[in-house]
Amino acid sequence: MIYIYDIILNLTDNNRILEFFEWNEHDNIEHVKKIPLFRVNTKLIDDIINYDIKVDKKFLEDIKNYTELFDIKTKKNIEYACLLSDTSKVYAVEFSDNGKVLYRSSLLLDEEEEILDISDNLDETPINYKKIKPKNINFFLTRKELFIQNFLLKELKNSYNKKNIEKIKYLYEECFNNKKDDENLYEVLVDDIKNNFSKKHINLFNILTIKKVKK
Repeated sequence: MIYIYDIILNLTDNNRILEFFEWNEHDNIEHVKKIPLFRVNTKLIDDIINYDIKVDKKFLEDIKNYTELFDIKTKKNIEYACLLSDTSKVYAVEFSDNGKVLYRSSLLLDEEEEILDISDNLDETPINYKKIKPKNINFFLTRKELFIQNFLLKELKNSYNKKNIEKIKYLYEECFNNKKDDENLYEVLVDDIKNNFSKKHINLFNILTIKKVKK
């Protein structure tokens, strides 16, 4: 088994794998002492990105307790984890004890380049797995934009549930720069935030969050 030593991972359960430039200080960043590396086919890498998958028990046994973290006081392991590479991309994956993918991580750019060079010289490892369901992924928005989109949708839903029509009208006017009395304002706004996300929504988020701070 081939191991990679001394790398940084950000294992998250987001639908979309976060690239290293999207990591932030509040993430659960792990300093990994040792982790096994496997070269796999591109289809598996694509499925890791786009689907919830489940690997078989044999593969779990092959990687059990081989991933070690840096810890000053004691030896600390991740029970089921590894690096998977198709020689074009590398992802770290942590599995549950029944084989489902729990967390995934991209790598820092320089570390990924080194691991890709290593995986070029490995034989491909066949891994038996099954796809459970497709992930609902938005590849077009950054992590921050996704946060803003979800914030606005939540604000809108709360206003709708509380029958705060004035708040909904305010949100509509800020988004579309006009006034309109329409029973469908809520649906129009939801559709616009979900499907036409732009700088106007970021500006609206800034307005709303500034007001919250002032309160």
